Amino acid sequence: PGNYPRLDWTPEWTFDRFVQWMKGIPGAEALICVNYGTGTPEEAAAWVRYANIEKKYGIRRWHVGNEVDGSWEEGGPADPAQYAARFAEFARAMKAVDPTIEVYGPSTFSIEFIAPSGGKVRQSGRGDGLTWMESFLARIGAIERAGGKRLLDGVDLHSYPYWFESGSPSVENMLHMAQGMGIAFDTLKAMMARRLDD
Repeated sequence: PGNYPRLDWTPEWTFDRFVQWMKGIPGAEALICVNYGTGTPEEAAAWVRYANIEKKYGIRRWHVGNEVDGSWEEGGPADPAQYAARFAEFARAMKAVDPTIEVYGPSTFSIEFIAPSGGKVRQSGRGDGLTWMESFLARIGAIERAGGKRLLDGVDLHSYPYWFESGSPSVENMLHMAQGMGIAFDTLKAMMARRLDD
């Protein structure tokens, strides 16, 4: 559980060891996820400072939290207004340290865009008639316009074609489960065009 530190083991992986390992993979580029759930914008900025100013690793892509719209992650579920406000704080602090980085968020599961059979697409819960993602995009777009500065550089969309509720894993089933990603990408593109200036 993430609510207390583990004292009974020493992890083999450190941040520096991870970066060295990445350098051994031709063409690899890190995407570092900063701690949204129990972290702070100051902590995230400190990671950017450590990685890119002190160590000169040149990590370009950073992510604020993982699937924070769900209850399975620390700090979740965050509603889109909460996440937009905190995301803006994180992105400002991180880009103040290194303006060359890109900050991504939110990561979300593709069910946001594709209703399960007989189900409904999840709404934001904010009474705005929007889905969670579009509500977030509307809010972060307004924050960017008010501040005259881009904060959101990309969106992370997850897909789990190997997650089966019934039936046995097979290539056919996995391909079938992944088919909806095209619809999800098209829907996300349309949402971004409606809600973001750039």
